[in-house]
Amino acid sequence: FINESEGAVLPNHVVTTEDMKHFMRVELNIHDYDKNKDEHFKIEPYDFQIEYVRRALGNNRSLLLSPTSSGKSLIMYGLTNAYMQTTDRDILIVVPTVGLVEQLYDDFKNYSHNYDGFDIEDMHKIKAGADKDLKKRVTVTTWQSIMNMDKEWFERFGSILGDEAHSF
Repeated sequence: FINESEGAVLPNHVVTTEDMKHFMRVELNIHDYDKNKDEHFKIEPYDFQIEYVRRALGNNRSLLLSPTSSGKSLIMYGLTNAYMQTTDRDILIVVPTVGLVEQLYDDFKNYSHNYDGFDIEDMHKIKAGADKDLKKRVTVTTWQSIMNMDKEWFERFGSILGDEAHSF
């Protein structure tokens, strides 16, 4: 999580557990998964997820080593949501495959379904043939799709998050 030389997005002394719960607030609609039900349920982030987001924001950068199915998408959502609410700079999320572009977009869409803090309309997907002329605050892309972009293209981003960094 990089925020240039401006210092930490939210210094440690002001980043509380309640702040993180706000940035990571998620309520899913079961109807999205089971058309026979129309129920809502909240996802409560685990303490380690909240602590990771708090530290990443407070320290201005971080590297997370986390196993499969440990909630990295929710952590990235929390970081993205916090950054969008505290700065006016854009966010770049880099993933290794088109499948992960779609999965992360869908996860963010589901996470923000009943929450007015993050608007999925602010998220742009770049994959083969997609427009790279960005007009949205959050861009999710494969590294392959942007590896030949000019340095100036990257200047608009105040934050870069990467998933599966070992594959870059």
